Amino acid sequence: MENDSNHLINTPDLEKENTQLKRQNAALLAQLKQKDDLLEHYLQQFRLLQTKQFGSSSEKNLVLPEQLSLFNEAEITADEKQIEPDIEQITYARRKAKRTKEESLEQLVTEEVLHDLDDAEKVCPDCDSPLKEVKVESRYELKIIPARVEVIKHRTPVYACNSCDGHDFKTNIVKSKAYEPFLPKSSAAIESIAWILEQKYAYGMPIYRLEQQARQMNLDLSRQTMSNWVIKTARLYIRPVYEFLRNKLLSQSHLCADESPLQVLNEPGRKATQKSYMWLFATGRGSPPIIVYNYQTTRASKHPVRFLTGFNGLLQIDGYQGYNKLPASIELAGCFAHARRKYTDILKSLPKNTKTKDSLAEKAIKMIGKLYAIERQLKEKYEGKQLDEPALKDIYETRQKHSKPICDEYFNWCRQNKNKTGGSLFNAIKYSLNEEKKLRVFLDHPICEIDNNRAERYIKPYVTGRKAWLFANSTRGAESSAMIFSLVITAKENKLKIFDYLVYLFEQLAANRYDLDMIDLEPLMPWSDQLPKNLRISK
Repeated sequence: MENDSNHLINTPDLEKENTQLKRQNAALLAQLKQKDDLLEHYLQQFRLLQTKQFGSSSEKNLVLPEQLSLFNEAEITADEKQIEPDIEQITYARRKAKRTKEESLEQLVTEEVLHDLDDAEKVCPDCDSPLKEVKVESRYELKIIPARVEVIKHRTPVYACNSCDGHDFKTNIVKSKAYEPFLPKSSAAIESIAWILEQKYAYGMPIYRLEQQARQMNLDLSRQTMSNWVIKTARLYIRPVYEFLRNKLLSQSHLCADESPLQVLNEPGRKATQKSYMWLFATGRGSPPIIVYNYQTTRASKHPVRFLTGFNGLLQIDGYQGYNKLPASIELAGCFAHARRKYTDILKSLPKNTKTKDSLAEKAIKMIGKLYAIERQLKEKYEGKQLDEPALKDIYETRQKHSKPICDEYFNWCRQNKNKTGGSLFNAIKYSLNEEKKLRVFLDHPICEIDNNRAERYIKPYVTGRKAWLFANSTRGAESSAMIFSLVITAKENKLKIFDYLVYLFEQLAANRYDLDMIDLEPLMPWSDQLPKNLRISK
């Protein structure tokens, strides 16, 4: 019987069944691991969404302390003292100290009040000798006066010939043509239009709140009326300025671009829930700020191709593939901030109290941080200075000597670790490798920046405003918004007082309203040195 039992245990059927069970077990373990990985991925996405919804949008102090805010992102960096033992420290002149409060207020003084003694009190009480002034104590009092409404009543006498009255021939009626309203058949003064545009497009104030402010000033001014004023002003006066801004923009050698969704309720042939897009194109470093917004119904690549017709140079972008269909005459530069953000999102999505030291995500952030440390030093060195040939040469040589080896190290690290990881980390590494050619462009072009944060900063006013007014009602309104945003944000970035500049610009345009195609707009542009000095914000 013993031999029979041994024979039964070692039968081929049992061995085959055992092999099948092992294979099945291995398959189930692999399936379980796959589900665990997928679950961890979803948990990461859930924690990341929670962080974005309830936490700070800044990456400050995520791993390392040397950072600024999200839209002026600098950059999670390694210890600058340990960037590279052989990297030379770049010397630069630090910016001047900020003005004191008294120095700032002195420029705004409109009235001086002297609180002096009477002549009888300017005598010494002990010896009756006249007192001598030894100093004057000054105290600044800041008075803010809210906006007020002024109504100007224009009276235009109309004259007729009494001798012709009652006869068969036509009566001559004559009146002065010296006055023409800024907007035909409208009660809007230039200052009113400038106020609305400043509040809505510079500060994100929706029209219905401006309507409420008007009521506080005992003014019955409906949102429909204000909206009509805005659209008429854009159509009559701002459109030629917008085209001038666009042409000037396309003549530059370095631009940046971005896009953000927009909802338009009444768009022909489209549902109210469909997304439209506001595209942004702006000058890069080394040029006066020119920011142009362009409304389009979709995010299709045909829109930047059409808008950038005639442009030849560098275009700084994020990783959106729609820009890849631009002509070869436009060289695309990538954004290291987007590459780094994919790693910081991984760290944000980890459970609390998770140790990240020496993790692959942190290693990637530290390598990219070294690049940003070099860029920050270069920025501080040339801040406020013109990027002439010696400056561009210095930037190029610094990047070739110090930044290029770090880039080589980072992309070699990506290739080595791509197939060793999965999930979000795999996608982060894959993004950098797919964008490697674009991410390296800044090394060979000193005018180019390391990221596309400039475009993100310029599109932020639109994004902030959209949170307040949520959507555009019509295509005409969206197009008008694009034109007005372009003018207002360009003025803002050129350090102009927006209200005062708009009043000045509209006065000049209104004086030439019938010859706007012939007028030289260059002296009126926000970057022009021919603008009155009182339009500029004092530094």
